[in-house]
Amino acid sequence: MSEWRDILFNSNLPSGRPELREGISAEVGQLPREVTVLPFPCDEVLLQGETKELHLYEERFTKLFDKCINEHSGVFAMGLISDSGIIQTVPLCEVETYNNMGDELGIFVSARVVGRAALVDITNQVPYITGVCVEITDKMPVNLDLPNMVAGNVENTIIQISALEQKLKKDSEGDNDRDSKMRDKMLRYKLDAIFYDDKSPKLEKDEDLEEVSDDEEFFDSNDQFKFAYQNALFHDTQGYQFSTPSLDTEGVDQRDVQTLTALSWAAFCVDNMDISFRIQALDCDDLFDRIKLASYTLRERKAELESNIKLRKKVDIDSKKDEEEAS
Repeated sequence: MSEWRDILFNSNLPSGRPELREGISAEVGQLPREVTVLPFPCDEVLLQGETKELHLYEERFTKLFDKCINEHSGVFAMGLISDSGIIQTVPLCEVETYNNMGDELGIFVSARVVGRAALVDITNQVPYITGVCVEITDKMPVNLDLPNMVAGNVENTIIQISALEQKLKKDSEGDNDRDSKMRDKMLRYKLDAIFYDDKSPKLEKDEDLEEVSDDEEFFDSNDQFKFAYQNALFHDTQGYQFSTPSLDTEGVDQRDVQTLTALSWAAFCVDNMDISFRIQALDCDDLFDRIKLASYTLRERKAELESNIKLRKKVDIDSKKDEEEAS
């Protein structure tokens, strides 16, 4: 990423739009840079630290990749396609590894999001998309006390969500146990039928009689959050640019700007996160606003899980009543 920043690009935007450079550069304090744009549907949006495996085999995309590697130090933009075109805020990805298998098999690429930018213009669309972008950096709060408080709420909500997920999983396993008992009963019926009928075919393996494995590791929201947090923190390419504002609170373990930024991204990297919230997070250039957005979305997720648990309890109670009435 730093190599791409050091490249001296032609600073002139396409003719007819000179106001873009002055306006955007003055707003975000960054110079315009050239970038190749690889198109993706909106629902595949990636955030800071997340990775994607790509298989490029179309000629236009292999040419784009060559330019990305040879001229842009392996950095490209993730162009998110909406109904109205490419969303202006784009994740900036850096190629971590790749394997060029030739013209027949194409190129296998592993890329990671290391930043984001405002795509201010499209300069070329054939044979692939190139554009001019300006890196986006977060606006920092003057004091970190309130952001730290909301960040603490985010972490607590994540833990509560994980506990609710574990409860739902346990309840689901209870349903599986009841299903398992029914399968055992069916198996005994089949064995009895075979025993009393010499002409019956041999009992073959039945998918419905396979035991449910409980050994699979359950990766809950808290696990996903911690994993995403470490990735976002480790691959932060902008945190070093900021100095942590002075803190008024003494004797309290406060998070610095870099850890708050990583937390603000990680909160949107858990399962079942609405795509619209992930795109809002991508587009948000205020650190505190993004943390508040994370707090809101996680509270919504928590309320949804609590509603599911209440509904499951009601269904179980109704089922037991029906069984008692039937007996």
